[in-house]
Amino acid sequence: MTWLRSFTARLSVGRRPDAAIAPARASTGGDGGHSDRRQSAPSRAGVTPSTICQQDQGTGAVVAAPRYDPPVPAVPLRSPGGPTRYLAVGMPGDRRGFTTAIRAFALGGKLGDRLTLVGFGRHKRRLERWAKALGVDAIVVFSEAVPGECLKPDMFDVVLFVSGNHASLSVLATTAIMRGLNVIVPEINAGSVQNLPDSRSVHRVRSYDILAYSHAVATLSWE
Repeated sequence: MTWLRSFTARLSVGRRPDAAIAPARASTGGDGGHSDRRQSAPSRAGVTPSTICQQDQGTGAVVAAPRYDPPVPAVPLRSPGGPTRYLAVGMPGDRRGFTTAIRAFALGGKLGDRLTLVGFGRHKRRLERWAKALGVDAIVVFSEAVPGECLKPDMFDVVLFVSGNHASLSVLATTAIMRGLNVIVPEINAGSVQNLPDSRSVHRVRSYDILAYSHAVATLSWE
């Protein structure tokens, strides 16, 4: 029986120390034991995708132990002084208003901030030249989205309303405030939103005043 002992020794040496030990079980069903054969050895040993194999330090036996996956980290909220996402909204024919937004962002924004423009109409090329001349073309986005669909806290932090005396913009400003966004509005539109419960989120500026807009941008950028 020397050959049998040698064969058994080779099997013992070839077994991986971290392999799961799956003792055979007698089938209790009426299928003649085929149900156990259809299962894999780890499944019969109680090793599931939620368990791992560990070796007992005392006995040396390999046992199945629970696997504790680390929790998925939650998406962090914007920290004070973190990157700020600005959205500039205006009327399609108001090139001056969008130019004011780009210049104010170039003056008051900080590293990591981004500006998205919607509603600019046919003036995209001229506005792109302004952004390039001011060195912010890489962080200024021209979007064809509908302004009302962009007023979401998970998309933007601050909304700049660059056109004054338009009822539709006053409605958008009210919607933005109700959704928890900060808004920068021309004084002519501020009256329709200043009496809201969250009117502290309203920053009033003079229409087309680049310095006033840039000061509001800088203030909100570091909050």
